[in-house]
Amino acid sequence: MAHKVIVWGTGVVGKLVIRELLDHPEFELAGVIVHDPAKDGVDAGTLIGGSPVGIAATTDVQSALDTDASAVAYFGPTAEFALENIQNMGLALRSGKHVVSTSMTPLVYPDACPVELRAELEKACAESGKACFTTGIDPGFANDLFP
Repeated sequence: MAHKVIVWGTGVVGKLVIRELLDHPEFELAGVIVHDPAKDGVDAGTLIGGSPVGIAATTDVQSALDTDASAVAYFGPTAEFALENIQNMGLALRSGKHVVSTSMTPLVYPDACPVELRAELEKACAESGKACFTTGIDPGFANDLFP
């Protein structure tokens, strides 16, 4: 049985993840959340420059989070928009999904992250029983080549 994943954010990283999910036999793309109204309704395959795959991107966050999936791969804006990212990741957790992300690099080592940034996610994890894993892309080779 494939792990169903919703991708939230279709920038450079989100598009790469969509490609990988579509090609990996152990994963299934369950939904795509976008911010840009111009991408609303666009097929996920088309968003990544490929053939349609039958999954339309949506700006309707709640509708997407209501989709049957076990995880949300969150690729929102950079940590410059920390509060928005934390709020979105909390929504995903509270919808009953695990969250993985590269958007909040301060959370890579939570003990060093300011309490005000991690407290909401810790609360959402405790309430939902779900996990939040954040990794970074710096240095890129560490997450690309080492594994």
